[in-house]
Amino acid sequence: MNSRRRDQLGKQIQEFVATLFVTKIDDPRLKLVTVTRAKASADTRKVTLFFSVLGDDEARAGAEAALQKAKKYLRALIGQELPLRYVPDLRFVYDKNPEYAQKVMELINSAKAEGSWESGELDSDGAEAGAHDSDGAEEGAPDSGDPNSDGPEEGETDRVGPASGGPEGDASSRGAPQGAPLAKA
Repeated sequence: MNSRRRDQLGKQIQEFVATLFVTKIDDPRLKLVTVTRAKASADTRKVTLFFSVLGDDEARAGAEAALQKAKKYLRALIGQELPLRYVPDLRFVYDKNPEYAQKVMELINSAKAEGSWESGELDSDGAEAGAHDSDGAEEGAPDSGDPNSDGPEEGETDRVGPASGGPEGDASSRGAPQGAPLAKA
């Protein structure tokens, strides 16, 4: 089955199960559960449903137990309502992405509160603007190896990249794939 159909099946089951939590399942442990995404296996015989739950670890453990208890009932309803050749086996996995997103937002908010976010003290990589490496050169600047050096020594070159290989050049200068044989001129 192609990936588009698998994604479509996962989305369909995700929406259906989320609706069942609200309409047909009376377990209070599942009222605060959100099905965040679904992933169908290549043969569509298994669907992994990722969920998040509002609350602490105790609420999460209660939701996991309730999902395991309701798994057969959910499969039966899927089989009755959705036009599928095979009713997939359901697997529930706690989705940590919402927690991670919340931690990132907290870090951003704390940086904004400290004033370093708007003041430009941080560059796009999150490092301090104008940061220097250990030898005093700006980060990303070429390193000559000797901090007291004025430039290349006699016989050295400051050219970066492959050396010119005569009239043929090299494979990378002509756009040929790496390791490709060189054509003779």
